[in-house]
Amino acid sequence: MDDALTIARSGLHIAQVRMRNSAHNVANLVTDDFHNHRTVQTSRAGGGSSATTRIDTSPRPVSLAHEVVEQIRAKTQFKASARVIATNLDMKGTLLDTLA
Repeated sequence: MDDALTIARSGLHIAQVRMRNSAHNVANLVTDDFHNHRTVQTSRAGGGSSATTRIDTSPRPVSLAHEVVEQIRAKTQFKASARVIATNLDMKGTLLDTLA
């Protein structure tokens, strides 16, 4: 059960990084020579994932459509990870009730 918590915690963290990068891009929508920040998600050997921020090397205009999708993706990932944590805690509570 602790593996599920580790995976869910990493999901919460990645969702936070994804939202932060997207918000940064939107905030710099009209900044000249701005370099977009992108979230790169990679799997970890022990379970879960990690997130890094990649900065595009060439200045490109920020796409609001892309950023809206990124923010929806971050929100969905956060909700799913939070639900995994809640389910894990419910399962532990049920197990403790059964053993008591």
